[in-house]
Amino acid sequence: MSNYILRRRHVCERLGVGNTVFHEKFVYREGEEFVLGTNVPRLQPVPLGLRSVGYFSDEIDALIEGMRRWRDANPRRRASA
Repeated sequence: MSNYILRRRHVCERLGVGNTVFHEKFVYREGEEFVLGTNVPRLQPVPLGLRSVGYFSDEIDALIEGMRRWRDANPRRRASA
């Protein structure tokens, strides 16, 4: 388990999403504990200063692994040609 704290920009790069999608889908909000449609917990920000927040790298890894497990458990149906 690593205890590195990453800033939002680096987290967005690791997840492959932009700022808006990151905040809408992956950041914890009151009443929305899990990523929509899954049982994968959202990321909780860590205050670093007055306007600065970060996210624990091990929680980011857990989010990515949880999304992988959810994807593998729910295979997408392919359209028949």
